[in-house]
Amino acid sequence: MSFSPNQKIEEFDELLTAYLDGELSPAESSVLEGRLVNEAALRTRLAELRKTYDLLDEIQDTPHNQRFTRSTLELVVRDITATQPQPVIVNPKTSRWPLWLLAAACSIGVGIALGFTSHYARLNAELGDLVLAANISGLADTYEFPVVMEIAKEKKALQILRKQFSDSLIPPVPKNLTERAYWYKSLNAFQQSRLESEREQLRSLNSSLTDRFSAMQQRIESEPNAEELQEATRIVGMVMDQIPNAERLYLEKLSIENRIQYLKEQINRLAAIYYFSHMISSEDTQHLKLWGEEMFIPAIKELYAAFYQNREEARFVNLAVNRFVRQSNEKSSRASEDHSTYPFQDLIMPMLVEKLSPEANEVLKQVRKEYQLEVLAKSLFEDRLVSESSMMAEYERTKASFREFFDLSDPNRMRGFFRDPRVGTPK
Repeated sequence: MSFSPNQKIEEFDELLTAYLDGELSPAESSVLEGRLVNEAALRTRLAELRKTYDLLDEIQDTPHNQRFTRSTLELVVRDITATQPQPVIVNPKTSRWPLWLLAAACSIGVGIALGFTSHYARLNAELGDLVLAANISGLADTYEFPVVMEIAKEKKALQILRKQFSDSLIPPVPKNLTERAYWYKSLNAFQQSRLESEREQLRSLNSSLTDRFSAMQQRIESEPNAEELQEATRIVGMVMDQIPNAERLYLEKLSIENRIQYLKEQINRLAAIYYFSHMISSEDTQHLKLWGEEMFIPAIKELYAAFYQNREEARFVNLAVNRFVRQSNEKSSRASEDHSTYPFQDLIMPMLVEKLSPEANEVLKQVRKEYQLEVLAKSLFEDRLVSESSMMAEYERTKASFREFFDLSDPNRMRGFFRDPRVGTPK
């Protein structure tokens, strides 16, 4: 690597990087050190880089982040150059400092800088792929750049999901590598766990897929709305994390057009569930609750009357509602062959639509028709739906003789019993 004695300070960025990484030949190092003796600007640059090392060194050296950063020192130097005033270059002929003192000071500075070289070699191997790692799940799920562009158009759904995933959604990664050290430390436990999971996935990819997703990431970063596209990509990954893995396997087989359609359906479906459960206005909540009591529950009861007609009323409603939501979930699966609507849907939905606000109707309108009742059911009947904890509570309430029966029985059959007692009762 050659250079001219008349080079400007800005042109030494690559050279300083190579010097600190131990990549210069002895002759090149000697020439550079000669300029370091005489030029305060270069010594200042070394001090600036040393400050960056200190920041990066604050990241704890744990098994979760030993390979966290993979950056380039050139970016650090460029960022520092852009954000800090340039020091004045001292001419040795007019300086009041004796040359021997300058040489001694420079030798100390160079020694300290070299002391950081081996340490930085590890850190320098880590920050570069940070953005790619943060986006890797979404990149794998979208798989094509045009898919990302189309998903980013679902602005309302993405806005809702940003709120839903606020605790675990990885925020934008700064381009400034110095800022990245602070950025990483600012992540909460959920975000750090998510980032670590994404990094593990990136490391597990073969070189072909890594190259493919790197090219996608570069294309995204070249767009004027790069930050918006990257957020959409991350949200896609988090939405697909809420869906069974079988759905992801199915997604791999789809064409670009069908992949776009499927991802939009899932994004709008999940956004609507969250909206009607957590963001709906109080007035819309009242309309929804009244519609549920007068229209929706009677329709569900009629649908499952043959199964639960001998149950007492409250138990009947709970069983029917859980069965309805379970079947609706199955319908929303891409692998399901049954994507039909319920026979009563066209009769009861207009009565709700005419009461809801324009915003609520717009959110519901974006949901595929076959999924709309599932969305509303999960909002209306959230306290009725059976969870793992409620099944355990039901178990604790049973008689001791019944618990022995459950303990010795097939777990899947017993899970079905708690959700639907028709499958069997202990004798």
